[in-house]
Amino acid sequence: MKRTFLHALCTAVLLLCTSTGCQPEEEDYFLRWMLLNATDSVLYFTFNDNTPFTVEPGEYRLLGTTVLPPDTKPNPGLLFELHPEYRTLSVSAAPDGPTLRKWNKDYDFTSDRQFFDSSQWPDENRASHDCDYVFRVTPEDIANE
Repeated sequence: MKRTFLHALCTAVLLLCTSTGCQPEEEDYFLRWMLLNATDSVLYFTFNDNTPFTVEPGEYRLLGTTVLPPDTKPNPGLLFELHPEYRTLSVSAAPDGPTLRKWNKDYDFTSDRQFFDSSQWPDENRASHDCDYVFRVTPEDIANE
């Protein structure tokens, strides 16, 4: 049920974007993701913004579409290898709202403090370039900011 709702929500956002002319492919390799937390409140995040904020501890799921070379299986390592500028993550409460929080992705993929986890939902019903990852925020992360 929750998964069906999320798919419907993503479809609605894509249809709205198409009808208003904000096609994602018009902006070269620009990513915008929807971030849903355990209570299903929606946050949006983009890359390369510098305004910080504090986020509550918890587990978040990232939903979005990457622009990758054809016939390439999406994975976080390849995404960051192709586009190191995406190692900086910014969160906001609205698609074009002010940035609430900024995270930096470690270049060392073995770091304990990664904001992407490679765990993903099963491949069923996922387009070839659609990715979703788990975003974990711990009390220690917040204390270290």
